[in-house]
Amino acid sequence: MVAKYSALSIASFLGGVLLRSFLYVPLWVSLMTLGALSGILLLFWITFRYYGYQNMNAVVVLGVFLFFVLGTARFSFFENKSEDDILRQRYGESMVLRGTVLNFEEKQASGRMTVATNEGKLLVVSHSYPRFRYGDVVELRGAVSEPQPYLNFDTKAALAKDAIFSQMLFPEITLVGFAPRNRVLYGLFLVKDYFETGVKAVLPEPHASLASGMLLGNEGVVEKNLLDAFRKSGTVHILVLSGYNITIVASVVLSVLSFFMRRSFALTGSTAAIVLFTAMAGGSAAAVRAAIMALIGMLALRTGRSTVAMRSLLVAAFLMVVWNPFLLRFDRGFQLSFLATLGLVVASPLFLKLFRFLPSIFGIRESASASAAAQIFVLPLLLSWGGEITFLSPLANVLVVGVVPAVMFFSFAGGIAGLVWAAAGRWIAGVAYILISFQIKAALWFSGLAGSLVSVNHLPVYFLVISYMLLFYWAVKMYEKTS
Repeated sequence: MVAKYSALSIASFLGGVLLRSFLYVPLWVSLMTLGALSGILLLFWITFRYYGYQNMNAVVVLGVFLFFVLGTARFSFFENKSEDDILRQRYGESMVLRGTVLNFEEKQASGRMTVATNEGKLLVVSHSYPRFRYGDVVELRGAVSEPQPYLNFDTKAALAKDAIFSQMLFPEITLVGFAPRNRVLYGLFLVKDYFETGVKAVLPEPHASLASGMLLGNEGVVEKNLLDAFRKSGTVHILVLSGYNITIVASVVLSVLSFFMRRSFALTGSTAAIVLFTAMAGGSAAAVRAAIMALIGMLALRTGRSTVAMRSLLVAAFLMVVWNPFLLRFDRGFQLSFLATLGLVVASPLFLKLFRFLPSIFGIRESASASAAAQIFVLPLLLSWGGEITFLSPLANVLVVGVVPAVMFFSFAGGIAGLVWAAAGRWIAGVAYILISFQIKAALWFSGLAGSLVSVNHLPVYFLVISYMLLFYWAVKMYEKTS
């Protein structure tokens, strides 16, 4: 009973956060409503304590609504943090700022880095070279501006989730020192950079960037036409760091290790694989969130205890959103991780039965089942991102996503081996090269199929709402069935 009401309360809180992300509700309205609800609940407690009157249905409804309003209030509190950012008040001004680089990501024709200054954090769009690293102290000379929407994506809100409210476009940058804020993070970024170097040494482009995308969520310098092909085929999500990618790989590692050692040791090995991937991704907040989702997904896949996994998933999502409510709507990695993991928990048992004809060796059946289960839950979200997409996207995902575990495994193994012995690394990564070539050809073929592309730039909101109402209803029924 307690678990049921806890799950309902968490779902109500998340619903309040989501609604507030679309509709403006003044903080004072949320606080006044919370006060009124608290007063009514106190009155119910007094009547029960002294007069024995009890109306549990009313208490449950009020409690659910209370958590819903708490969600709206938490979002408003977080949103108001932007008022304290000094740079937000200096839009349009040319400034000289000194700060520390928190990350640097190379794009096709530019670089993106986050710089922490005394006046606040900001996104800096720079030239691809020189490259900067975590801990570099730089001096910036340029105009501070407000982030602008890109296509249908709210760039401003997406940056705000990381407490970034300003940007500088191609400022003059001078390296003036090196002072990493966190030595542990600095070490993790060194591991990430070292590993990326190993991957690039054993794989050519664009295969190296695609492998880095699947392993680390970094698109790198993937050519625009190829990136568009993955978008149109509905498979670009494999390049977003999410719990889904990590779960699949950890599951394959577990299946392989189970052939050679006891189950407890195999579980330890697969958990170590998740930790290792998190370290290789630089230990970022996104990587940690994906790792948590991956651990929950693996728990569901390997123990069959979907009730425990679903509760764990809800609690994990609740804690993450309490810490940062912008994640729920504006972090695509979080959305993919949550929905894909929910799909693994809910639908994997069904697909394991449907795919009985596939061999179980090396986790082939489990990987296919997990891919199909996750796809059901993430497809409406992918459609909502807009742009052109083929209506054959589900088939494209079965083919392209189905080989992701093998690509990640052989890319990882080849990259590590290449750091020790280049020839051995290239031999191992040769398998990844063949599989990535297949993914590229499949994405290009599906994206160029005449008459199969449909534009979803104006996907009706009701389509997304109805889709997830049905999927969440399925999840609730499965939860009730197994609890």
